[in-house]
Amino acid sequence: MSLGPQQDIRVLHVDDDPEFTDLSRAFLEKANNQFAVETATGADEGLDRLDTNPPDCIVSDYNMPGMDGLEFLRAVREEHPDLPFVLFTGKGSETIASDAIAAGVTDYLQKRSGTEQYDLLTNRIENAVQARREAERAERKDELMRLTEFAGGTGGFELDPDTGEVIITDGACRILDIPEQSNPSLDRNIQHYHPDDQERIRQTIQRACETGEQTQGTWRYHHPDGEAKLLDITYTPTTNGKTTIRGSIHNITEQAERQEELESKRRFIRQALDTLDDVFYVVDVDGTLRRWNETGRDVTGYSDSDLDGMSALELFPEDERERVWDGIRETLTGGIQTVEADIRTADGRRLPYEFRGAALSDETGDVTGVVGIGRDMTERRQRQQQFEMFFEDSPLGAVQWDEEFRFERVNERAEAILGYSEAELRGESWSMIVDEDDHDRVASVVESLLDGDGETHIRNRNTRADGETVTCEWHNRAVTDADGNTQTIFSTFEDVTAQRERGATDTD
Repeated sequence: MSLGPQQDIRVLHVDDDPEFTDLSRAFLEKANNQFAVETATGADEGLDRLDTNPPDCIVSDYNMPGMDGLEFLRAVREEHPDLPFVLFTGKGSETIASDAIAAGVTDYLQKRSGTEQYDLLTNRIENAVQARREAERAERKDELMRLTEFAGGTGGFELDPDTGEVIITDGACRILDIPEQSNPSLDRNIQHYHPDDQERIRQTIQRACETGEQTQGTWRYHHPDGEAKLLDITYTPTTNGKTTIRGSIHNITEQAERQEELESKRRFIRQALDTLDDVFYVVDVDGTLRRWNETGRDVTGYSDSDLDGMSALELFPEDERERVWDGIRETLTGGIQTVEADIRTADGRRLPYEFRGAALSDETGDVTGVVGIGRDMTERRQRQQQFEMFFEDSPLGAVQWDEEFRFERVNERAEAILGYSEAELRGESWSMIVDEDDHDRVASVVESLLDGDGETHIRNRNTRADGETVTCEWHNRAVTDADGNTQTIFSTFEDVTAQRERGATDTD
């Protein structure tokens, strides 16, 4: 583990002329010493490289034997929809450029004589990789905020142990007294910790990387622009192709200062919890309510004396209780669980809420109950209703798939394009409507979506109920939970058969 600042840019150059790729590699690596250029003499070899070690950017010729550059681009996009791809070709035309853009090319550059072309290519690669990394950084930061900042006083971060690059959420920036949106390196940030703690912090991170297990430490921190603080930091290793460290930062200064003033500390915690707009709760292992905040009392409409000793299940309608109890039991066995359920208030109203809880342990590590936050989901329900209106009234065909990519819902436009009713499609596999020649290509997209790969775009042939074949443009989005598991998939599509036929006529 180097914890260094350097981040190389790995480029895969695919061209059937090895002399040209060798020349290009020499110029590119000279132009930018962060470039590490690998070469392949054909698209098939390039795809093999993608399977084993995907680069940061692909540069490909167009006119190659076997699979040409456009076919190579389409194959790459099926598995890597966001990977920067520069078509660097000696055979340029408006048709090729248009087809490349439609297939999702990142940039298009025509080969020319002289070394200036390599300066231009270097610039295009740098811009494409930087744009992708910034997008990935923003996505990871949003995810960290969702995972770590569901309650006040918590911040999150993600560390690349190899480069020392750190992504910090706004909550963590506030704790560390640094400007929001800043992402200092580990070396730069660690200098604000007490000198005696700095090496122990590195050792704690190292241990997490080597063991693959979560580590934790309490460190003394003092930024020149803020006050001295005591921070409790958890480091959790995650592996997705490479090891990164995700962590949470808690400012425990006040708790440490008041640890001998137990009653004062309890009053402080109670006051803090009562300022939350969300419901705070603690439930014993048998489901009995132990603690709640003022919001919990106000939302449910019960008095403190009513809630004292009440079973938490009594706060839910009978049709929700089994699911809520299952969520409590799963939380008691470890990990954070999220359950959506309606609260039944004292006057009989049902309020939609999302409960996010974690196991609560005593000093010996024994689980004593569940602690968590309940958040009002009324606005989300309203947004869902708005989505339902869009789904039904959309001028595009719209499909909702289940976790096994079977039809769950379709709108009227989808019925018109495919010739099937929703009742005929519900529960059927995607393969029912895909032309046999396109099965393998679509199967790859389906597998990618089920793995939680976000969004995909594909054009393929579909078979209608009457046997007619139509060409459709599909846009698909996977919806995942906090753990990255695919919950459902939405697709919109349109019949582009006429556009394709016009394009073929224009080309002729």
